[in-house]
Amino acid sequence: MRVKQVGEQCETQAGADALDLVCQVTDVLCRMQRPSVELLGACIGLMSALARAFPGYAATLASKTYLLGDGDGRSHKAGSHHASLTSDSLPMLEHIQRVWEGGQGAYPVTLAFLGLTETLLIAGVNEACVKSYVGFTLSHILSSCHSWRYGKRSQRWDIITAALPVLHAVMTCPLVPQAGPSSKHWTQPDWSVAQAVAEAVSKPGHPAAYLFINLPPHADFLETLVKRQGREAEAASLERMTAQWLLLLPLLIQACKCLPYPSAFLQDLFQAPAEGKPSAANILASYIAYPFEEVEGKSMGAGALEAGQALAVAASAMSQAQVCLAWCLLQGSPGNLATCSVMEALARCFQYEQAVDNPLALSAAAELLITAFTAPHPSLLVLLMTGSSVEEATDKENSSQLGNLAAGANKALPSAKKASKKDSRPTCLDGIWEILQHAEELLQSQPDVMAHTLRLLAVMWQVLFPLPPHHPSKFPARVISISCIACVQASLHLVSSFSNCSL
Repeated sequence: MRVKQVGEQCETQAGADALDLVCQVTDVLCRMQRPSVELLGACIGLMSALARAFPGYAATLASKTYLLGDGDGRSHKAGSHHASLTSDSLPMLEHIQRVWEGGQGAYPVTLAFLGLTETLLIAGVNEACVKSYVGFTLSHILSSCHSWRYGKRSQRWDIITAALPVLHAVMTCPLVPQAGPSSKHWTQPDWSVAQAVAEAVSKPGHPAAYLFINLPPHADFLETLVKRQGREAEAASLERMTAQWLLLLPLLIQACKCLPYPSAFLQDLFQAPAEGKPSAANILASYIAYPFEEVEGKSMGAGALEAGQALAVAASAMSQAQVCLAWCLLQGSPGNLATCSVMEALARCFQYEQAVDNPLALSAAAELLITAFTAPHPSLLVLLMTGSSVEEATDKENSSQLGNLAAGANKALPSAKKASKKDSRPTCLDGIWEILQHAEELLQSQPDVMAHTLRLLAVMWQVLFPLPPHHPSKFPARVISISCIACVQASLHLVSSFSNCSL
């Protein structure tokens, strides 16, 4: 036991010595007349790797370097733990970005810095320097990287792809000081930085409020680019950046909703920057229909649907602005919006074969519909459930009775005789009905698919047909009876087969 303890102490000391050496080399390189940005990037990358084992000590040493301190080798002042994000606290790093990295159009130091910041956030290091690094990322890198000089366009997307996970880590990882020689001990996690990020992106005129200048292009453009170039170079970089946006968006929306004042971020989300150009909501929602490539058996398709659900939540929070979610999500689609790719992609999630192959996408699509029912967003529901035209859908946006949504549902749900128009496109109602037809089989093979479908039907029943009814329902009687009988039958099968399953 004594030998083991001594060995662990030696290993710990070796790691601390390695961090000391890396920081010394970083300072030497920064003071050279022509610093090598490749070597500097490698040093910060090594510091990030060692920070996984010694996060608190790495943060302390990094804050004392000439590159990541205040510019003269002094550490950041540990002020109050009130949310405070600064944009000019790393003058040496900014100088290297502007002069040396910008001169060659590549940014290895910046990429390594972003990786280090993410590592410290994930480790929960609650030091003043970490908050300063987040502020620099948000108010300097993300607000100005669009104007930097790049050797390749894909390098810009790589910068954004590395910066967005920093904000994601802020929103998901509470800052808890690590044990170490310079660490402070707190009994509660510190969420002030997450609040500060939400406040920064929500204030008009703040550099962080221009976060949407870093959006990916519309999904149609990226899909065309992939077909032309393959998933290489720029297309691959854009896909990675888009994935980070889809992961971050629900977290930012939730944080901005909690602010005590109207958020500029939520307002700008649904506002087109110029006439004829899509809004940020439209661009991000377009990826619901994008054919993401699976990586290690996982696809971002479900992530895109979750982002769509977050947009529905954000639109409901903008009640005073009377946001028409259908127009925001499908802006620019000609003619009948129900025929656009986003509508088709959502309807496909409920098709039996697709639901069996990708239950995660079905779950995310069901949650989106549930949000549309409960928010409510009548126009979107008409498009998703009945395939009505945009004119019919938006006529219902100001309706106070959700029962009016059923005006076209009788056409959407297959009749007992399976009579339907040959040119009609499948809707979400068609898919739900198809899943219910395979209820007994799904209860045995994939009960989660039935659970999500039944939950959606339960919400649909509760919202459209409240008991006692506050007003007469205009939903067709045949649809009511078919949905009710199918839901009850499937529920009985589910309860009898899986009595311990909680829906």
